[in-house]
Amino acid sequence: MSLVTPRKGYKSVPWLFGKEIEIPQEWEVKRLGEITDKIGDGIHSTPKYVEHSEYYFINGNNLINGRITYSENTKNVSKEEFLKYELELNENTVLLSINGTIGNVAFYNNEKIVLGKSASYIICNTDLNAIFLFYVLQSNFIKKYFSTQLTGTTISNLSLSSIRHMLFHLPLLPEQEKIVSILSNVDNLIESTGKVITHSKKVKTGLMQKLLTRGIGHTKFKKVPWLFGKEIEIPEEWEMKKFEKIAEFLGGFAFHSSDYIENGIQLLRQGNLQNHKLDLDKDPKFLSNQHALDFKKFIINSGDIVISLTGTLEKKDYGYAVLISSNQKKMLLNQRMAKISTAYP
Repeated sequence: MSLVTPRKGYKSVPWLFGKEIEIPQEWEVKRLGEITDKIGDGIHSTPKYVEHSEYYFINGNNLINGRITYSENTKNVSKEEFLKYELELNENTVLLSINGTIGNVAFYNNEKIVLGKSASYIICNTDLNAIFLFYVLQSNFIKKYFSTQLTGTTISNLSLSSIRHMLFHLPLLPEQEKIVSILSNVDNLIESTGKVITHSKKVKTGLMQKLLTRGIGHTKFKKVPWLFGKEIEIPEEWEMKKFEKIAEFLGGFAFHSSDYIENGIQLLRQGNLQNHKLDLDKDPKFLSNQHALDFKKFIINSGDIVISLTGTLEKKDYGYAVLISSNQKKMLLNQRMAKISTAYP
C-alpha cells in the first residue's frame, strides 16, 4: 500500500529500484515482455561472409539514431546465409544494442540483414506503438535500469531476461500516438535547427575568408605570395608581413605535476581549451606565486591569444584558440600550448 496519497486522477504504482511513481489512472504498469510478441537476439556464431551482396551482417554498433547504418567495416553475407538466419521481423520491430555498446536503438524497415548477438529485437504487439517504445528505451530511467542489469567484466552485456522484465508504464494506444507526435515534432525541430547551425557556420567561414583577404569596399587589388607556393589577391593598401614581425609566439613550459598545490595561480593546460572556449573548471591545477615570479614570460596577459598545439586528425582537437579577456585572472602557460602576444615589439 502506498504511503503517499496520489493526486486526483493519478494512482501510485511500484516502480524501478523499489520506488513508487504516480501515473494517470488509465495507465497500466507492465513488464515489456507482457506487451510484446517476441524479444530475442541475433546469432551467436559467425556467418560466412562474401565480398559484395545486398545482405548485411548487423551488430549493435550499426544501430544509430533510430536507423540501421552501414560503414566500410560492415560485412556482407550471401543470400543463402540470409535465408538461413532470417528472422520474422516486421514494421513494429525495434532493435536494441545489448553487448559492448548498450542502449542504441533503431527501427527495422525491411532491411535485408542478419543480426549478430550484440543486437536484440523487440516485436511490439498491437497495444504498444513501436515509436513510443523507441522513446521509452532512450529515457534516463530506463538507461539507469539497464546499467544495473549489466553483466561481464571486459565487455558489458544486457540479457534478454532483463529486457523482458523491464517495468513499463503504458498509456492507452491513442495517448501513445499523441506522445509520439509531440516528441517527433521536437526531434524534427532539433534536426532542422542543427542544419541551420551547420549552414550558418559554413556561411561564417566563407565570410571570414572574404573579409580577411579582400576587406571591405576595396576596388584595387594586387597579387602577393601566399601559402604552399600560391598567390592571393589583397587590397593594394594592405601589406604582407611575417608573423614574427608583428606578434610574439611563445610555447608553454613543462611544469612538473609534483609542484601542483591546492590553490594558487592556475596552470592553463590543453584540456582547459576546448572548441575555442576556456573551460577552467576541468581538472584545474595550480602553482605557487613563486612560480609566477620565476617564470614571468609564461604568464598569460589580457589581450593574449592562447592556442592548443597538439591533438589528433581524427578528433581535430588541435588549433583551438581563445582571446584572453581583461577580467581573466592571472594564469601560467603549460606545454603543448602557446600564446600569441600582439602588443609586440
